[in-house]
Amino acid sequence: MKSLITDPGRWNSALSDLPTAHVLQTWEWGAFKSRHGWQPARYLWTASDGDRPCAAASVLTRRLGRFPSAVMYVPKGPALNYGNTILLEQTLARLETTARQERALFVKIDPDVWADTAEGKMVVERLRNRGWRPSREQIQFRNTMLLDLKPSPDDLLMAMNSKWRYNTRLAGRKGVMVRRGALNDLPLLYAMYAETAARDGFIIRPEDYYADAWGLFIKAGLAQPLVAEVKGEPVSPIAMGGDAMGARAGLRHL
Repeated sequence: MKSLITDPGRWNSALSDLPTAHVLQTWEWGAFKSRHGWQPARYLWTASDGDRPCAAASVLTRRLGRFPSAVMYVPKGPALNYGNTILLEQTLARLETTARQERALFVKIDPDVWADTAEGKMVVERLRNRGWRPSREQIQFRNTMLLDLKPSPDDLLMAMNSKWRYNTRLAGRKGVMVRRGALNDLPLLYAMYAETAARDGFIIRPEDYYADAWGLFIKAGLAQPLVAEVKGEPVSPIAMGGDAMGARAGLRHL
């Protein structure tokens, strides 16, 4: 059964029960994008009993000026068990129907699966069989690395190559301390991000955009800035965003 969810708590709760749940599928991300030209709609599909979530898709729609057409995007979604081929086919069909109803020129999705696994290859095959094709423009990062944090810090260090291990320990000897950041650290976060962008030659958005995104996620408890300092002088800030509603944490620029 398909439902259009309008309650933030219900949406995030249902999302947290699904595999591949991602921070870009949360209510907060849709709310943020709604302030920047996109219209979010959160669709939840439940089992026949109407209670257990089976799949979810936060669909962002952008109208093209005065024209009746639009483009649709499901960032890092939909969320579902991609190994369930029947559910996958049903979810894709529902998204295709929704896109046609909205007169969308296209709908773009980001299945959060490993491309080189049997499951990933199956998903690609199913998509191609239904007429989907790879996008020329990749918005999200192409690669993701996962680090299991259950081992002790010493064990994690020993698993690193010698250069990383040396630099990590050197930072401690040099007095580098890491503290939890807060909303008032956002200008610092952006300033250092802008400095990095200028040095490495990549384009970033205006400060207001990041302040809006970071601020929204920090207030919701879905992001945590960290600031590395030496004798109270900031040297490196990062923003960590939660994935799967707290099961994972990711280093990303929202």
